[in-house]
Amino acid sequence: MPAILAALASGLLFGPGLTVSQMINPAKVIAFLDILGDWDPSLSTRAISSKAICGSARKASTVMMVTMLGLAGCGCSALMLLTHVAERLPVLPGMG
Repeated sequence: MPAILAALASGLLFGPGLTVSQMINPAKVIAFLDILGDWDPSLSTRAISSKAICGSARKASTVMMVTMLGLAGCGCSALMLLTHVAERLPVLPGMG
């Protein structure tokens, strides 16, 4: 049930975001994709800002995971974090 609520909340945030940024306007998207013609770079600012937001959220979630696993202060990288989590997963039959 929490996964369904998270998906619903994401959709309710994503849909209006597309509308406000005019990414559902076909003329705007075509103008952005027409690099050799009358190019409209305004959608690239939205893509760059969304990448910055996603990167920040990913960094924050990694920090939260390191803290929850008790690895804070050890200078852990994402690879070390994944190794730490994988070591605690049960071994499936036939996967030796």
